[in-house]
Amino acid sequence: MKIPKHRTEMVTGILAGLQMSFLMSFIVTLKNLGFVSGFFVHWLWAWLIAYIIGQPLLFVVLPFSRWLAGKITR
Repeated sequence: MKIPKHRTEMVTGILAGLQMSFLMSFIVTLKNLGFVSGFFVHWLWAWLIAYIIGQPLLFVVLPFSRWLAGKITR
């Protein structure tokens, strides 16, 4: 099944949100806990929370980011 081309921006946002929350939660969890027993469980919980909060926020801040980028670039 292919997603229609006009949904490219939405799919890009979803994929970017998944990747960013996944990697950032890993880094922050590692920094805060180190590789302790149960690290991966803590990380996956942190990732789930980050994704649930971050994905909707991405769609809220993205239009502002585009607008601001347009203002500060030629």
